[in-house]
Amino acid sequence: MRSEWQLEIRRGSAVERSHHAGLGDGLDALEAAARAARTERRAPVDLRVRAYAPGDQVVARIEIRGGGVRAGIDVNGDGSMTAHTGRIRRRPIATGERETPLAALRRTLGAD
Repeated sequence: MRSEWQLEIRRGSAVERSHHAGLGDGLDALEAAARAARTERRAPVDLRVRAYAPGDQVVARIEIRGGGVRAGIDVNGDGSMTAHTGRIRRRPIATGERETPLAALRRTLGAD
């Protein structure tokens, strides 16, 4: 039996998927994966024509979908995170003062 919410974790070419009965459970798993990915750091990459700072590199993309909603978190090479909705056209979620991207994602999805 398929669960209502699917979590997809992408790190490089590796993809992990898990299913969760409720949004809260799925977001808890998303948050745990994002915190684990934050420990990975990337070195700057210089390709002669363009340089990529660690903050420009995505270490992990973690997305949740279900109930007609797609949203997620990008974890960057410097440990920063960006919350977004959508998949093809990712729209950043604005964070409030003293609000983390994970809290902003929960707020946007109505799970706070």
